[in-house]
Amino acid sequence: MKFSSQTIKKILVPTDGSDYSIHAAEYAISIAKTHDAQIMVVYVLDEVVIDRFSKITEREDIEKELKADGQRYINYILGLAEKEGVKAIL
Repeated sequence: MKFSSQTIKKILVPTDGSDYSIHAAEYAISIAKTHDAQIMVVYVLDEVVIDRFSKITEREDIEKELKADGQRYINYILGLAEKEGVKAIL
């Protein structure tokens, strides 16, 4: 299937901060740049992970730390996009 530059307008870029997700974000940014598209970056907190860790430490502390991690991952990807001149939204 051949795509025209009019076909791709937005690319969803989920991240968990792993090397794989950063590599995928870099690839998405290159596609977005080629097609003059924008990326939408998302980080989702996993309730199962929070529940498991909350048995060891306070749930609020875990959520706060995971949210801070997520914001760092998002900011990193937004910086990559900006560097390449690609519009990125949350």
